[in-house]
Amino acid sequence: MRSILKYKFLTIGDQIVEHTSFNKRDIVSYLSAIIRLSTDSYWNHQLWIGDINEDGSPVLFEAIGSGVVRVPDDQTRDRLLGSDICVLTPVQPLSKAQKAMIKDYSKQVEGVKYWYLGTMFYQLMHLIFGVWLGRRDDDIKSAKYCSHVGMFVFNLVTGYCRKSWKQTPKMTRRENCLHPVWSGIVKKVIL
Repeated sequence: MRSILKYKFLTIGDQIVEHTSFNKRDIVSYLSAIIRLSTDSYWNHQLWIGDINEDGSPVLFEAIGSGVVRVPDDQTRDRLLGSDICVLTPVQPLSKAQKAMIKDYSKQVEGVKYWYLGTMFYQLMHLIFGVWLGRRDDDIKSAKYCSHVGMFVFNLVTGYCRKSWKQTPKMTRRENCLHPVWSGIVKKVIL
């Protein structure tokens, strides 16, 4: 497992699946544990790269309890340091037009509410019974959870993941349209 993450290998559209540590004092840790157990997966969270700054650093987006957020540029390095992640990049490189669309859609979903019902109920029912009972729409302004929104933006541009509304980090890791380019605990970040 590598420990040095080089920004120069990251690109717009990359999906990052993450394993977060359990902390009994953090309510979100319980949700993360439920996601890992119910999906039989090591991964429980997902981010995506919505843009690349002029200095070469990635612009990260993720869905957290407060909704879809852009990680502030001055916090990107700290957000990644110590994280146990797997970076997935499109098998088919994205064109300039597709990258521009990812930038645009990433900005559009910023501020969208987190879909707790989708994560806590519909996802679990799907995993246990194999039937999706939740909504099937992919309206850009409807509430989403982390892997849903990351693959939703990716699908709008590529059309590769047509059912983003029932996506899990494990499913993202197994998508044929993405392949891993980096995996490990981030000990150092360089340009």
